[in-house]
Amino acid sequence: MSDTVSEEIMLALPSLKQKFLVDLVNGIDVSRDLIKVQKGRDGFADRLWDSIIGNSHSRQAQINEQVVNGLNSCFEWLGEITEELTLTNTALVKISDGLARVKFDLTNVAHFSAYTREQLVDFQLTVDSRMAELEARIRQVDMRQRAHQQMDSLFASWEAGNYAELSLAQRCFLILSELAWGVFTDYCRIAPSIDQEQILKDLRNRLIIHIMRDAGLNWHDRVDSLVWLNSERGPAGLRKGYYQALCFLGDRLSQEQHGFNWYALNGGLGRPSKIPYIMSAPRLIDGMTQELIKDGQLYVG
Repeated sequence: MSDTVSEEIMLALPSLKQKFLVDLVNGIDVSRDLIKVQKGRDGFADRLWDSIIGNSHSRQAQINEQVVNGLNSCFEWLGEITEELTLTNTALVKISDGLARVKFDLTNVAHFSAYTREQLVDFQLTVDSRMAELEARIRQVDMRQRAHQQMDSLFASWEAGNYAELSLAQRCFLILSELAWGVFTDYCRIAPSIDQEQILKDLRNRLIIHIMRDAGLNWHDRVDSLVWLNSERGPAGLRKGYYQALCFLGDRLSQEQHGFNWYALNGGLGRPSKIPYIMSAPRLIDGMTQELIKDGQLYVG
């Protein structure tokens, strides 16, 4: 496998680990002849694999050895990763949905042993237990404060120059992705509609303020849309690593449905028809947020 993902990127984007585990569960392909764990579609996912679990070639060999033993090992190993990671409710719900699909697939494979199914049940019980613990914590802790703390922390990191290698539009996508995978969206899920509207309005305003400040523009200034795609110079390796990380987080975006966010990540590949040639900071942010907000919640990935 290739080298691992930069420690700086792993710390700046904790959502990478959560999406990695979700993709891993969704990548389990159950058939009569083969168990496949699809780690990803590109080299970045392989590097992320090594960063999180190390070069576990022996475990991978055990997974691939044979159908029954492979699936048993897979569930045991996923259980260990789940115990090690701090997962938000967003990630746990996605994992639980993936497990339901795997359980359904197993009902059509008659020769799987009772022990194999027991391993799956044990793993799902672990996930369900984590969800119950998180729900109890949600009732006990002021989620609104934690949501604002997450948002404050991300914007403070931006102000400290930690995202300088990214374009202005990419910095916005980074913020939206981290909030979508974090406690921010956990809070939006349970918050009254008036609180949902307010915190999302605060997010929109802060994104506009930050990109206007960094671009040296006023809110009414309309500029070539490429201005929002230009990145500052920084270490080439780190800039590339950040870009690959964002592309991994946004690998479910479509040019048709998520034109503004797709353009932020793939502007060099063309301009979707919905993207204006000249636009202001509020137009960019409204386009990006409207594509990712549904029912008062952020959805990325």
